[in-house]
Amino acid sequence: MKLLGAIAFELVRVGALVGLAAAAAWSFRVAVSDHLASEVTVNGLEQAIAWSPGQSLNYVRLSALITETDPGKAEALLQQAVVLNPMDSRSWIDLALRHEMSGNLPAAEQELLRAATTDHQYLPRWSLTNFYFRRGDDARFWLWAQRASAMLYDNPKLLFRLCDAVAADANLIDRLGLRNPDVRASYLSYLLARNHGALIPPVAQRILIDNREPDVPVLLAACDRLLELQAVGEAIGVWNGLSAARRIPYGPLSPDVAGVTNSGFSSTPTSQGFDWRVPDIGGVNVVREDASGGIRLIFSGRQPESCTLLSQFIPVRENAHYEMENLYNTSGIADRSGLSWNIEYTDVRRSTNTTAEIPSVEKGNALVLPFDTPTGCHLARLSLAYQRAPGTTRIEGNIVLRQVRLRRAG
Repeated sequence: MKLLGAIAFELVRVGALVGLAAAAAWSFRVAVSDHLASEVTVNGLEQAIAWSPGQSLNYVRLSALITETDPGKAEALLQQAVVLNPMDSRSWIDLALRHEMSGNLPAAEQELLRAATTDHQYLPRWSLTNFYFRRGDDARFWLWAQRASAMLYDNPKLLFRLCDAVAADANLIDRLGLRNPDVRASYLSYLLARNHGALIPPVAQRILIDNREPDVPVLLAACDRLLELQAVGEAIGVWNGLSAARRIPYGPLSPDVAGVTNSGFSSTPTSQGFDWRVPDIGGVNVVREDASGGIRLIFSGRQPESCTLLSQFIPVRENAHYEMENLYNTSGIADRSGLSWNIEYTDVRRSTNTTAEIPSVEKGNALVLPFDTPTGCHLARLSLAYQRAPGTTRIEGNIVLRQVRLRRAG
């Protein structure tokens, strides 16, 4: 019995040594294969496959290198790669593209579906969306576009652009079932970048429902774009939505209620929407006066000879009489300085604007500018401008604006 036990022990020991030797040999072959593959050359990868034929990645790499010179062999290599690693979704997608290009659409479709079954991330879904787009299969296109949208990352604009090519309307948020508020906001950014003016208002209203602080910049950008397009009612709708949600520190606007936003400059102008727009002009320094409000414009004498210092868009009624009142004072600025308030009727053709020159006054004054809006006018642009008067040097000094009010008269 002792002899049999010794023999059994010796056989186990030898078997273990043989197993270790085999494992060591396999490890050695893999190491050599990896070293050869690291050269990323046709010869190196072929030798790597010969040394270790079970590594699917080397077949994929070699396929990529010879795809132009030997497409048949490149496809065969990919076929072998997915046999060795059926979970390799990228190789399934590469195979599908090859079969689609060669006209074997059933095989391409099945390989893309296999990739999507294997890998539930964005790329397989995006690949199927593109496949059905190229096939003109709208039903399956929207199915996979919706599935892809659930995994959106990095650059959702590519998917939006593809969807636009199938149906450009305001229903994309619902059609794709976009639940991620970041993606919905990205869609509004996309519409602004593509200048899809007609689609901006309904999408902006959907973004307003989310009521998120991070969306305020893109909503204000939408308001600006709508103002550029003279879509006054739609711009007011976005602005009032932000106001109702208390995302901006201003009350709602209405053409029936004349008013100036941030009339006392109690908040720092944002240069967006219906707030004051204060451009950066060399030689002019603009500062808040104090905590109670007011704004001071300081002229160094090096400012341009002609410039708009600040402006604001104001909703108005057509054929209505208004009066703008400005409470202000100046320091170091003489009369006929070239400073003036201007009313521009932005959404109608009119050769002249309404203008009032600002007199010099040290202790405070109220300047009243009456104006009548023409037929068809729904938006006026109120601006403070400087134009160097002939025969004078550029002004030095400052003007403090305490209040700018608007009332409808008559």
